[in-house]
Amino acid sequence: MIGSVEKKPSVRIAGYLEKRGKMRLLVCRWKRWWFVLEGRLLLYYKSQLEYLNLSPCRGSLNMGLAASVRPGKGLELTVITRSQTVTLRAGNRLDHEQWLQSLIDAMALLVLPTRSVQGLSCISATPARITTKI
Repeated sequence: MIGSVEKKPSVRIAGYLEKRGKMRLLVCRWKRWWFVLEGRLLLYYKSQLEYLNLSPCRGSLNMGLAASVRPGKGLELTVITRSQTVTLRAGNRLDHEQWLQSLIDAMALLVLPTRSVQGLSCISATPARITTKI
């Protein structure tokens, strides 16, 4: 039996963002992380070097489970799931816009199981495009 080769999701966007930490003594701390959006999974690492060295990620967020992604104050982005609210901050307006759009796209990404329909195999679908293989 020949096994199917699973294709690793491609990196949609990667770069440094700051993540708001927990409140301590009425002060929020921001910590800089290297974020990578692969398919619907948002991963973060201490640094780009840690990511390149294939180290395990320090945390992750499944964008498929996100209820909403919206801009916050200034360069902030807010990702809301059923169990948590994560606030991120970009370094500039262009990065903010690119991350916001990429996170919204990842949240909306549909992944369908491979199945045959009249000679066509559905591989994956997004709201804007359906990819099929004959």
